[in-house]
Amino acid sequence: MDSQNPPPDTRRDPSGPLPEPSAAPLRLVVEASLLSAFAFLPLGFYQPFFPLWLSGQQFDASTIGLLMALPTVLRVLSAPTLSGLADRHVPPRFLLMTFSALSSLGWLILDRLPHGIGVIVCVCLSTTLMLAMLPLCEVMTLDAIRAHAQLRYG
Repeated sequence: MDSQNPPPDTRRDPSGPLPEPSAAPLRLVVEASLLSAFAFLPLGFYQPFFPLWLSGQQFDASTIGLLMALPTVLRVLSAPTLSGLADRHVPPRFLLMTFSALSSLGWLILDRLPHGIGVIVCVCLSTTLMLAMLPLCEVMTLDAIRAHAQLRYG
């Protein structure tokens, strides 16, 4: 194309009326909503109750603080790599299922580990994988929105 004739703008006017919803986009909206809800649900249990569980397991305050802070640091360090896998020919849905299964397994065996480094490693790996699922949910939601112009995000 030459500079005199720019390509037509195929984006929908956000202030204009929405097209009539069809069954497929409605289903995608419900699926994306449930996906986000189930991705954030573990955080709703983890954030307020995990420190209480650690306290009940006789961990001291400094160890509890470490166990709550380390996953955030690890997320910052690992998020580009783990989320970037979806950009490198690994389907986001497969990554989401894998991270979910491994994170769940970590939480299930946590109570059976002896106190100490095993618990720290298990918590760090489980929370890192749990938090890596959030950007993957966004990728899947945005892919659905790109595929269906009548959907809006936000």
